[in-house]
Amino acid sequence: MPRTKMTLEEQIAARRETLRQDENRLNELLSMKKEKDRKERTHRLCERAGFMESIMPDTMKLTKEKFETFLSQILLNDNAHKILSGLIEGDSTPPIEPLAVEPSDSNIVYTGWQINGGKVVINQRKNSLQVFFGNIPDTDMRSELKTNGFQWVASDKAWELELKNDAIYKADRIQCIQPITGEKPSELQKTVQTSD
Repeated sequence: MPRTKMTLEEQIAARRETLRQDENRLNELLSMKKEKDRKERTHRLCERAGFMESIMPDTMKLTKEKFETFLSQILLNDNAHKILSGLIEGDSTPPIEPLAVEPSDSNIVYTGWQINGGKVVINQRKNSLQVFFGNIPDTDMRSELKTNGFQWVASDKAWELELKNDAIYKADRIQCIQPITGEKPSELQKTVQTSD
């Protein structure tokens, strides 16, 4: 049977049907993409929250409001933004802003430093040297810290040593808290002293 020529109205109707089908298919694809993105986000959030709870188990005890306050205090500062920018730009170990403080019972200024897998900070309020690790240090590292007078303080999630005259020199002897710059902690302190 010979094919009849479609009228203009029939062509318009056929084209509209094709457009309707294409639009339905597009909506299906957009819906599938939205669902895929939602699943990836849920997975990412669970993975990251799980990591946070593994290194800071006490966060599980916080209410939603307190947890939001906790995260805001940690993440909404210049240093957090510098670290994030460094990681986004491909720097696997962005510099941690040195924390220079002056202990209340002395005119000496000390500075903290970044270590492999963590950081060392000076806590002025507690007059202590604090070591924070990203992961639980192994048995040898913990033994080395204990041998040199450091104590684990669970409330701070840090290894601490009272900041006395010999604290920095003790830090010089502890392999696991050496600055990633290759200098000794005492050398870093001399740099701070001469810059004042």
